[in-house]
Amino acid sequence: EVHIPLWLAKSLRMGRYVHLQVGDHFSPGFRLKVKAGASQVNLHAKSPYYYYAGRATAPLTSADREESIRELLAEVYAGRFASILNTSESSAAEHSHLKEKLAEMELNVFDQ
Repeated sequence: EVHIPLWLAKSLRMGRYVHLQVGDHFSPGFRLKVKAGASQVNLHAKSPYYYYAGRATAPLTSADREESIRELLAEVYAGRFASILNTSESSAAEHSHLKEKLAEMELNVFDQ
């Protein structure tokens, strides 16, 4: 098992030189964590660009896995969106704790 950048994985996968395995943050086990409490999951620690990475990685996998990743991304975002909006409207003292857990795309929404 070798960890390589996404841009290289895309090139190697398109040439059928490698079999791509996505990280555990797109796994069924991670989906269970999200269902238990989406707003409590620290996406920033998984990947600051979680949504972008998921969207870029999904087409490089099998059709079933691609659909599963796309569904997971939608579930994660939907599960966290209300919390992000509610917190962004509350006092600034509470913001730092939440902002540490947000992926880049969520930070953009939060700061709007």
